[in-house]
Amino acid sequence: MAGTRCVDTVGWDNGPRPGGALTCVQYEQRFCSQGAFLPGAGWTSGSEFNFPEKHCCECGKQGRRAATGAGKRQKQRKASAGARPTPAQPVTVAAAPSASLAMPPRRRPLTPLAEAPPCWDRKLESPKVPWGGDYFCPNWPQYDNGTALTLRQRALIRGAAQRALRPFQGGISGEQIAAALEPRCAQRLCMHVQILDGRLYLVAPHSVKCEPGAQACSVEARRKTPGIFAGYTEGWNPNQLEWHWYAGINVSSCSARVEAGDWNGHFTRLRMTNALRLLEEAARHGVPDLELVLCVNEVAPNAGDWCLKGAQPVFASTGNEESPLLPFVHWMPKLRDWDLSVWDEVRKAQDARRQAAKPAATPPRDVAGFRGGIYRLNVYSDEWRQRGARRTQVHVANWRSVGRAALVAAKSDAAIAPLLDVSIKGGKGPLDNKFGKWKRMLKVGPSYLDALDSPESLSAQRQAAAFRYTLNIEGHGGWADRLYTLFSSRQLVIAQDLPFRLWYEQLTAPGVTHVATDSNLRNLSGAVRWARAHGDEVDAMVARANQAMRAATSTAGIRLYVRELLHGYAELLRRRGYTPRRAPRAVQLACRHSEECRDCAANGHVRSMCGVVCAFRVGDREFGTLHEAGEALGSSAAGASTQPPGVETEAKARPRHGRASKRGGSAASHSSKAARARGKSTGHKRAATAT
Repeated sequence: MAGTRCVDTVGWDNGPRPGGALTCVQYEQRFCSQGAFLPGAGWTSGSEFNFPEKHCCECGKQGRRAATGAGKRQKQRKASAGARPTPAQPVTVAAAPSASLAMPPRRRPLTPLAEAPPCWDRKLESPKVPWGGDYFCPNWPQYDNGTALTLRQRALIRGAAQRALRPFQGGISGEQIAAALEPRCAQRLCMHVQILDGRLYLVAPHSVKCEPGAQACSVEARRKTPGIFAGYTEGWNPNQLEWHWYAGINVSSCSARVEAGDWNGHFTRLRMTNALRLLEEAARHGVPDLELVLCVNEVAPNAGDWCLKGAQPVFASTGNEESPLLPFVHWMPKLRDWDLSVWDEVRKAQDARRQAAKPAATPPRDVAGFRGGIYRLNVYSDEWRQRGARRTQVHVANWRSVGRAALVAAKSDAAIAPLLDVSIKGGKGPLDNKFGKWKRMLKVGPSYLDALDSPESLSAQRQAAAFRYTLNIEGHGGWADRLYTLFSSRQLVIAQDLPFRLWYEQLTAPGVTHVATDSNLRNLSGAVRWARAHGDEVDAMVARANQAMRAATSTAGIRLYVRELLHGYAELLRRRGYTPRRAPRAVQLACRHSEECRDCAANGHVRSMCGVVCAFRVGDREFGTLHEAGEALGSSAAGASTQPPGVETEAKARPRHGRASKRGGSAASHSSKAARARGKSTGHKRAATAT
């Protein structure tokens, strides 16, 4: 049949998929070329996808010659480099597991240096380089147990993990874990995680997919749900689940774009995927058996009255100084942070550039600089030491004393203004239309706006050259993710006292690595004047902050912190006599090498980075989302309780779904066909209970 013209099967598609079925034309645009699947796209074949290789010519339809030769393989590789899944792509990622991380992909020819994109941008400021919003997940450097760190660095990180665990020294029980999973708002982005025999498991919740037009998933209902910001939109939050929203997030994608299943855009997916990868590799490298709750909320899940109450043995994106949590590594590659595959080299390049830089014609001014935006009109820092860490609306009456808006007021004060160089996006100038909503809503007058400095935006490098001191002020949700870059600079950090602190802040302390200012910035001028009068102490603080960040935020430091935190946590479980057992609905999350590799250029050489695919395994199938994996478990496990022994489920202990429904809490009605299909043994209440 060689040479015979191939014809696609008329009317073929790959069956009902999330986002709609794909036709041959769509398949050939995304996954196939020259009669063969693109490298890394073979998972889209077989019975799970209605055999596109038998129905679509460009996927290898019977009767067409397969593409051969090095030239065609090179063409396929280039085509693959530009491909990315779309929201219409099925979430099932493979028909069967492929090579594990212990078996790297086979070698292949490198891209010519002239054609390879740079591994990082020339300015060393954009973590999106080289693959931008692409779905590709690069492999990380070889795992070590902290041997790349000095003895002092290892001691610093072990001390940080011990400080994080200190509030729970009495031990942690299974009842505490179950209680953390029970509150309804916590279930949105809090996962039940187990590490058993060197494997990572997530307990699949009874998630329910929305039906078209379902009130529980409407924009209006979700905007009324406690803990959800009022600006909820379907385009930014395209999650189609009624309740356990994390179950719809695709862990097989590292795209820096919003994709189907995301909650709070790509921020939550990248944060969640990275956290799970860190846990999965730690499991493979000797962490004891344990059970935990992982929450990827931007806001601490026990902030004020939003969700949980008091101290919680919960692994969260930040800690909580008022009510302790366990701060886990918060890293968003391609978005806020460099991917760990290149991060250490980027840091070295930044340090080398700093050391090689010629002295500026004018030394940095003895002022505290700030550039940033006001994106949401709420804060968690207002008088939190006296009133507690809770959400406070920023409005016309209080803006002069809270959050970043307080900087605008401070800059207009003639006594303080000479100590500051401050500008807020949208305050004045060309960014008004995009970022200036805050000043109109707060009715900020011209006298305040005219006092702001220019330009509105300055790169981190230019700020370091211009200002001796830098300000860290609350951004979204009670903290700011720029802090580690500030601690890594040659500027003294003047940090607002905030309730929610990231993991690396366990290595810092006011008066040792930085200067603290009041949560409402009342002593801001005093902090700057102190710094002006104590130059030698400022230099020593900057040096200590640099050393702490070099240890804590290196790839080796991050891995060691995760390992030490998990070992210490497992000991706290044993202290209360709790032995984890695999839950009936536990699904393994495993990461393996994909068949796809990418090339980039660094320091005059081509570097090849191969991909990693993380997926949930059910039998010999892999799924990108926990929702799909839970559906694949079948009805045999559908009614089984996954709570630790002796703990009631939420449906039994707190039957208050009616009240939650009135507040807009999604899965309250459970009138969908998907819920009814589970049968009477599952029950309407059970679909919304804790995992």
